[in-house]
Amino acid sequence: MEIKNKNGEVLFSLASNSLKGVDLSSLDLRGANLTDADLRLAKLNGANLGGANLSGADLERASFTRVNLC
Repeated sequence: MEIKNKNGEVLFSLASNSLKGVDLSSLDLRGANLTDADLRLAKLNGANLGGANLSGADLERASFTRVNLC
């Protein structure tokens, strides 16, 4: 699985299609397409999610301390 920004640049790459429990803390995920992503237990602390598409994403027990959503 690759997470890309709106310009198509790869921000994060993982061999699995699941981001369950992955530490994405402090990543700049602005404009990333996270549609239907499995983000259960993921650590998103300090991440920038401004403009990210989280439609249908499973965020059960994900950690969101100091996340930027703008």
